[in-house]
Amino acid sequence: SGVDTIRPMAQLLKPHVAVVTMVQLEHFSSFKALENVAREKRALVEALGPDGLAVLNADDPNVLAMASGGAHRLVTFGESETADYRVADISAAYPRTLSFTLHWRAGVLKL
Repeated sequence: SGVDTIRPMAQLLKPHVAVVTMVQLEHFSSFKALENVAREKRALVEALGPDGLAVLNADDPNVLAMASGGAHRLVTFGESETADYRVADISAAYPRTLSFTLHWRAGVLKL
């Protein structure tokens, strides 16, 4: 993968769902800058049609910036108070199992 590779593939494949978890400078030799990574991932979201769904991490400002400008549906997740699906009270201490509280429009779920 590298700069200007996702847009042509996304236009060809016409995705129905785009999930963007984070924008980090992975594959530095290909992307060179964080802005290039963000632009590539945004291309996937921009390829969604009106019936598409973007699932975006509300905790990463670079990802959340992808929320504007599309006709597709949008769902956000994360620890942010503004997330549609917000996690809180996360516990992953061994030997106990992972547990957290999920807040969403229908209420609260302790998992």
